[in-house]
Amino acid sequence: YEAWRTQVELLLGDVSVSENQKLRRILESLLSPATDIVKPLGTGSPLRSYLDQLEAAFGVVEDGEELFASFLSSNQNTGEKPSMYLNRLNVSLTKAILRGGVNAKDSNKHLLRQFCRGFWDQSLIVSLQLEHQKSSPPSFSELLLLLRAEEDRRSAKLERMKKHLGNAKAVSHMHSVFEVPSYDPDSDVAIPKKPDNTQKLEKEVAELRIQVASLIQKAKWESRKTDTNSSPIRDKSYDCLIASSVNPHPVAKASSYPKPWFCFKCGQDGHIGVNCDNEPNPALVRKNNSELRVRREKYQSKQEAPQQALNF
Repeated sequence: YEAWRTQVELLLGDVSVSENQKLRRILESLLSPATDIVKPLGTGSPLRSYLDQLEAAFGVVEDGEELFASFLSSNQNTGEKPSMYLNRLNVSLTKAILRGGVNAKDSNKHLLRQFCRGFWDQSLIVSLQLEHQKSSPPSFSELLLLLRAEEDRRSAKLERMKKHLGNAKAVSHMHSVFEVPSYDPDSDVAIPKKPDNTQKLEKEVAELRIQVASLIQKAKWESRKTDTNSSPIRDKSYDCLIASSVNPHPVAKASSYPKPWFCFKCGQDGHIGVNCDNEPNPALVRKNNSELRVRREKYQSKQEAPQQALNF
């Protein structure tokens, strides 16, 4: 009905068409059940009576103030593009204007303010300087064109980054540059990212806690060493804590069977091939495989030597 009524408003504003022609076109555009609504009026009723009858049957019945309040509570949904969010705001504001909930001359001002208030990506608002345009807001069409141009610019840049850096790195870098907010799955509220200073402080606090725990364990070890002449029982938790603080990725014991320590895709240490985003490096993989075979041969010979001595 809203789309049909928009076309009717354009027809009513056409001064080149007579009232009888307007009425005929409107009646010809109706289908059931709309025809059943206006049928009791007959053919001699004025044009406005037909429109009032249809408006009463299919028009918006919500109060204008309620529609405007709904407009003010409309926020960007997860995954919704800026231009789509602006379109949704404009439809909601138009309904409020038609029902008398807000003055039509203030539509651009309300539209821009609510967009800045309900849109979560602050970097886009800053780049387009939308906050500074509230005193003289652009029209809906001008603002929509600005947002679509910015969307196209970011999309083109992301495609270039994917070709140069790869998909995973490009998306990660794009998020860090444009400060894309994360979302709470149970609400529409964006969770702001922690500042870099906060993350740095948290990391330093964690390191200090490890150092304090190491000092406490070391003090216990020294006091136990001085209290007894016998060989003290070494605290295994202290060894694990010191080892983890010195080397977060401890190497396997010398007596255990040598295991691969490198990625089978790029040959580098610290990760496996499933999580590897690096370029393949067959030469380095072959080199590490050769070193792994040598270690395993040495281990096998050490294991076989005592057994050969017993057999002898």
